[in-house]
Amino acid sequence: MKYVRAAKLNIVVLLLFLLPLISVVFKLVYFKDALFGKPIVTERLIISQQFKTNQGDLDTTNVLLPFQSSHQRVSAEQIQSSAANFFVKELNGQRCLKITPNADRQSISYSFEFNGKAIKYEVDPTLYYNEKRNTFLKDFLFRSFYEANGNQWVFEEKLKSESINYRLVCGYDTAEEKPLLKKWIEVQIGDKWVPFDIPKGLFAEIPATYVDLGPVDSFSYTEPDSLKTIVSKELFINPDLIQDASRVPMNFLFFVEIFNLSDTPPNILAIILLTPLVLMIITIFRNAIGVQTFGTFLPLLIGISFVTTGLVFGVLFFLVIIAITGLLHYPLMKFGLLNLPKIAIVLTILVVAFLLLIYALFKLDISWALGTSLFPMVILIFAAENFIKASSSKGYIHATGLALKTLFLSLFCFVIYKSVAFAYVFLVFPELLLCVIAINLSLGTWIGLRMSEIVRFRSIVK
Repeated sequence: MKYVRAAKLNIVVLLLFLLPLISVVFKLVYFKDALFGKPIVTERLIISQQFKTNQGDLDTTNVLLPFQSSHQRVSAEQIQSSAANFFVKELNGQRCLKITPNADRQSISYSFEFNGKAIKYEVDPTLYYNEKRNTFLKDFLFRSFYEANGNQWVFEEKLKSESINYRLVCGYDTAEEKPLLKKWIEVQIGDKWVPFDIPKGLFAEIPATYVDLGPVDSFSYTEPDSLKTIVSKELFINPDLIQDASRVPMNFLFFVEIFNLSDTPPNILAIILLTPLVLMIITIFRNAIGVQTFGTFLPLLIGISFVTTGLVFGVLFFLVIIAITGLLHYPLMKFGLLNLPKIAIVLTILVVAFLLLIYALFKLDISWALGTSLFPMVILIFAAENFIKASSSKGYIHATGLALKTLFLSLFCFVIYKSVAFAYVFLVFPELLLCVIAINLSLGTWIGLRMSEIVRFRSIVK
């Protein structure tokens, strides 16, 4: 009876492997160009801006916003304010966020996804700027450009002396590590405004990294002194590739459209889709390799929290929580307290420490990071509870080892959740989830030694 059941299970596992593989091969043969004809990953810039008004200042403040053009595409705009009235005003195609404070202390942040396209303009060599002198505009611009020697004011004075129509434009260069508001010149040539960035040596061209906020005169714009610009880069699935691959049968790409229409962050879809794969990997590490961690699937939750908080901040906070927990737990052990009250005391102190952290970040004007970090911090505090239990039963060395193994497996989960390629593969080949189930079925019948046990008992095995 036992062998019959095992044989049936083997047949099920074989079918769960073969059927999806046949489907995958079919798609690769007939829809290869649609699925992989373009790059899978595209990079977008997330630009966040924040400023605060002075105490008692109730004057309206203007913050220029980027606009749609042939050079740039702006999407996923979000505006958040702690205590200010604001609205978006448009003037001649230019956009401005007008803010009227209604409290002594407030902040407002604006974030958007930016895709830029480099444009190089061709100046008509037969175009005159002064027909009486028989002087070509392109020749004059070339000569003035090089004579300015990187000094934008000199170039501007030459344009002004010849009554050539120009304007000052402001924006950001997202290629800079800490971008500051910069200005460049646009000269009207025919019906186009052609950019010239003299300090950067850009003649009639604009790079893909420039965020164009438009001319500075439209709203009499001056950047607020407290304005901070933070540029981060995120990897996304190429939208052009999604459009091509949507014609392929049996895929989950329609979920991308559903999430876009509901304004749900795309990383949520990736987390949902890749969770079965992460669960399988955790099972392999625990059952086949023998890596013990806090809880069974706590590394999965911690990995998700790292996606939300960012890897550096998440890992740092995890290590700080474990360190503080160890320091608090040691003196409490001397009092001979029961386990649950002891855990409650440690977690209470951690909550107070967390509130002090919020206050410190607020004072340092980086409280914007806390909005997405509250829930992950709660998850990380659960790791503190597991550390207390492990240290109480088997000592600090064992508990520290479990903490490091948990962190290692959490980093593994984080890498998978951040992988755009993995997400795309499961979107177009959802039948691979059957392979995941097949591997879990095989792991469910594992009765041999784990890899860690083979190393541990190698002398006995010999």
